[in-house]
Amino acid sequence: MAEKYTLRPYQQSAVNAAVSFLTETHKGNGKTKDNGIIIAPTGSGKSLLLANIARRLGGGVLVFQPSKEILDQNLGKLLSYGETATVYSASKKCQDVSPLTFATIGSVKSRAELFKDFRYIFIDECPGGRGARRSRSTAPRATRLITTGPKQSSERRTRSTCQGA
Repeated sequence: MAEKYTLRPYQQSAVNAAVSFLTETHKGNGKTKDNGIIIAPTGSGKSLLLANIARRLGGGVLVFQPSKEILDQNLGKLLSYGETATVYSASKKCQDVSPLTFATIGSVKSRAELFKDFRYIFIDECPGGRGARRSRSTAPRATRLITTGPKQSSERRTRSTCQGA
């Protein structure tokens, strides 16, 4: 299937950096204390970044969103590439888990046992990256990738790149 979206150079750079960070972090025993963060402004295509990173990782990815509207946006971008994923969200009336799952945060907070085996956890629209600490109990061996807008983050790192947080 032809790709529906072509990444801009800054998006491709962010995807490459994120995949490199995530795969390098998981070499060896798979345990990590590091998180990655992508700081990108509104309209820069964070949903495209998430879709492309998830595609390249090939599974073991749990993507958290704060709302069903953002879940629909992120999932739609991934599906536009011909990929498949499941949804775990009370507001969407779906509770399916697969190697690539999109979930709303509130729907999983009391069901952490279902998500303990994910290798990568993405937290979209996470103000200042604060959700990384709370997600630690969901999948203790997972590496987190956090997206946030520049006004939401206290980080002073290069925009649209993935670095250890």
